[in-house]
Amino acid sequence: MGRGFESLRRYHYLEPSKALADQSRKCLLFFSMLMSKINLNHRWESPLILLATLLWIPGAGGDAFLSDDIGHLTVWGQPPFDQIWQWFYKQDFGYYRPLTALLWKLEYAIWGLDPLGYQIVNFAMHTGCAVLVRQLGRLIFPDAKRIGFFAALIFLFLPGHIFGVLMISALTGLLCTLFYLGAVVAHLHGRNGSIAARILGPCCFILALLTKELALSLPLLIAIWEAIVLHSEKTFTVKRWFQACLPYGLVTAGYLLFRLTLFGEMPSSPLHANIAPLRLFLNGATYAAKCVVPWGLEGLKPFLRTHPLLFILGATIGAALIAGTLIHWRQQIRSNH
Repeated sequence: MGRGFESLRRYHYLEPSKALADQSRKCLLFFSMLMSKINLNHRWESPLILLATLLWIPGAGGDAFLSDDIGHLTVWGQPPFDQIWQWFYKQDFGYYRPLTALLWKLEYAIWGLDPLGYQIVNFAMHTGCAVLVRQLGRLIFPDAKRIGFFAALIFLFLPGHIFGVLMISALTGLLCTLFYLGAVVAHLHGRNGSIAARILGPCCFILALLTKELALSLPLLIAIWEAIVLHSEKTFTVKRWFQACLPYGLVTAGYLLFRLTLFGEMPSSPLHANIAPLRLFLNGATYAAKCVVPWGLEGLKPFLRTHPLLFILGATIGAALIAGTLIHWRQQIRSNH
């Protein structure tokens, strides 16, 4: 193995993440000024997104593993390579993520203990997600010329997404997001009559389920979306709604039955057991803040721990602002129709 995991040098990720955060804000400012002055043909949007990813390079940093990375590679990625398929019939700590384990195994065979190779793969996954976000924006807002492109750039350079590239252990979330977005985009194309997209959507959903249990939320999202769209089109019937949701429901039922048969239990995690509603609210507020405030809120954590009521007040105000914005958008959409 060469030098072991014990000798790996851990680094504090605050500095590289600050550099990337500064670079991200500059990139967003640059593109917002640029796009306000030019009229861009939509065919150039995806190539420009791929080109924009190069702007990450000046702020990139980090030449060692984090503690989470070491733990994940120790469990999922280390040799012997002939055990590459074991995670398709095994789980670890309640997690069943064979596709992620397969990729980690392949990466370890290629990169060994060089963090840069893993970060390049994460970077490619993040870029792919941004391209899918652009397509998703165009499908949801077909009359808005550049909303998908702007959404992709925001997704690409959002400070909170920095750790998805720097942290090697974030691969599971990146893979899940890639296939999750792929499933949603394929589903929307399928609504427009594409048979291939109707097949591709559930297939991407299966791949997402093999990367992270979070993908189980997709059928619920599809069900809510179909109910809203069918009502807005004035074509809602229980039969039409059920038919639209059926492929994803069947995949979910098959996945849960498979795990129940193989492991004797449904998906669960000791880390997320007995979570109180207040803790869920606080976690949601924390993750929302991380989307716009970089560095994992490290500098604010001591203050927030000693002043929890201020944190709850801030989170409540933020939630109220988001709810107000959504209500305002809904009223605008209704008035336009």
